[in-house]
Amino acid sequence: MDKVSNGVILAILIAKYSTEADQLRYILAFMPTAAAIAAGLCTWLGTSLYSKKLAKISMGSKLKPANRDYDASDPMIE
Repeated sequence: MDKVSNGVILAILIAKYSTEADQLRYILAFMPTAAAIAAGLCTWLGTSLYSKKLAKISMGSKLKPANRDYDASDPMIE
């Protein structure tokens, strides 16, 4: 999704500033970097705010819970 939106924004900006080489250089250098930074910030924000909800719906949390009553000194358990 970010590649599509980044491509659309780049296409619009290139069409608007196609005659000015310096502005095109800044646009082509800045847009992918800004998109990567925004994606990283959104990922960090989502992970920090919703990590418990994500853990509940992940496939790993649907597995049986670990046996917390495990006794390592029990001779019957190998």
